[in-house]
Amino acid sequence: MGMGDLDEAANRMSIIEDQVTEYTNRLDSAFALVSSSFFVGEIGDGLGTVVINGAGDLVEVNFAPERVCETRAQELSEKLMAALASARAEKFERLRGDLKRAAREIIF
Repeated sequence: MGMGDLDEAANRMSIIEDQVTEYTNRLDSAFALVSSSFFVGEIGDGLGTVVINGAGDLVEVNFAPERVCETRAQELSEKLMAALASARAEKFERLRGDLKRAAREIIF
């Protein structure tokens, strides 16, 4: 292997290191964006909404009082849990999309 080959290999390695750094930065940005976001899930039949933070923690429940009074407790619980699952699914879909975009932009 000649000096030119070594220089070319060193140059390629430098490019790869830069790409890995860029990819890592993009991943960090994607996680930070999702972590600082809030996601809303609709409680079925117009009963209200749930709000989760970027960690997936429930931070708020908003009920439509006139609708809640007409709903059985078991039904309300099921719809509330479905809304929570929906908000969490939205969070994961956004993160997945951001990670896919970051991965597509890196070429080795």
